[in-house]
Amino acid sequence: MAKMRQNITMYQGDTKTLVFTIVDEDSLLAVKPPKDISAIDLRWSMVKLKVDGSYSATPLFDKESTAGNTEIEKVDAVNGVAHVKLVTADTSGLKPGAYYHQLESLLTTAPLVVADGEITLLKKVIEDAD
Repeated sequence: MAKMRQNITMYQGDTKTLVFTIVDEDSLLAVKPPKDISAIDLRWSMVKLKVDGSYSATPLFDKESTAGNTEIEKVDAVNGVAHVKLVTADTSGLKPGAYYHQLESLLTTAPLVVADGEITLLKKVIEDAD
């Protein structure tokens, strides 16, 4: 079910929609079909990536698709498509640099990673107008 190394580059404070298509890794088909995520809660987290390649264990922030929460939208759940919405406040206070992100399925007792990768956060030179 995992799609690894989905790397992203963006500027501090920009809004961005991250698009994930979750596939069924248990399928015996050569090309893995999409996984129906209708009944699966998802959690997306972002942490600081350290110089040595490790990362901090405490997320800077999370987003979830649990009941009443629209931070992760299952736009086409039957075909495994979910959008994670990043808003200005999510990254405007973070320093430019390397970060790590991970999307997890909360279906089982232990979360299952379904996507991950690095986020390169670039310095925003021009501030938004008030």
